[in-house]
Amino acid sequence: MNVEQIMSHEPVCIDAKARAHEALVLASRQGVHYLLVVGEDNDLDGITCLCDVERARVNESVRSFAHSPVTYVMAGESAARAALIMQQCAVGCLPVLREPGHVIGVLTRHDLRAVGAMDPANPCACCGANHDLVENDRGLALCRRCLRSL
Repeated sequence: MNVEQIMSHEPVCIDAKARAHEALVLASRQGVHYLLVVGEDNDLDGITCLCDVERARVNESVRSFAHSPVTYVMAGESAARAALIMQQCAVGCLPVLREPGHVIGVLTRHDLRAVGAMDPANPCACCGANHDLVENDRGLALCRRCLRSL
């Protein structure tokens, strides 16, 4: 199974100049956790999630807290490869690109779990978080915050 078969074909994008409160409204209206951040010419500048948005100041620009560079997957890659990228890079969402800079969809952990390409629930072994997860050498999932504190 490849990523194009399970991705969302309509990623939700927000302008990098938009404010945090606008991002919160957009994500709520669209029912999504992740927003792709685009700059001028609709180029992919970053990615953000509701967790980032909720920590930001209301009038803070999305660009200031978006994650960049963006970890992505190319169209045609297998679901298993996408799951491995997510685990290794500790991300919960991957834009799917047809060619560099051309986003055709977005793939989430939820999408991968739904088709059995990722463990159904593998939260941080220390705090139970489901965000920023990395698997250690013993196969334990840890969030980056707990990993730094070890």
